[in-house]
Amino acid sequence: MNLNKEQEQFINLIEDNYNNYCDLKYQVTTEFLDLDKFKSDFTIFVSFDNLNFISKYDDDCTDYGKLNISCYLVLRNDKSENLNSKLLFSTDAFFEMLKNNNIEINSIDFYNYASGTKYIVASEFALIQNIEL
Repeated sequence: MNLNKEQEQFINLIEDNYNNYCDLKYQVTTEFLDLDKFKSDFTIFVSFDNLNFISKYDDDCTDYGKLNISCYLVLRNDKSENLNSKLLFSTDAFFEMLKNNNIEINSIDFYNYASGTKYIVASEFALIQNIEL
């Protein structure tokens, strides 16, 4: 198991593919979700939440894990009505990208008043990725 490699591959998946679905400029970070530090118009925060272990006794006797990942799409620096529209567009695009790359989506939550202001909106993706241990 190499979690640094898994994280790098997941970030690369976003950076290599998301532009095919969404034309908004964005940055991706694995740093803590800090709305005071990251002030660009569109930031994607990636966080590895936990890893569940699954023993699979098949022909290759390989153990697998389910890596739970949270991705936060955070938009700001625009009128609230524009932000809500951009949030829905970027969330749809992120969903399509993940679906087309066989990433399991557990849920999507929306935050229309992130950090207590209508000028920051976000969606949270709860994802599951199978990895070989």
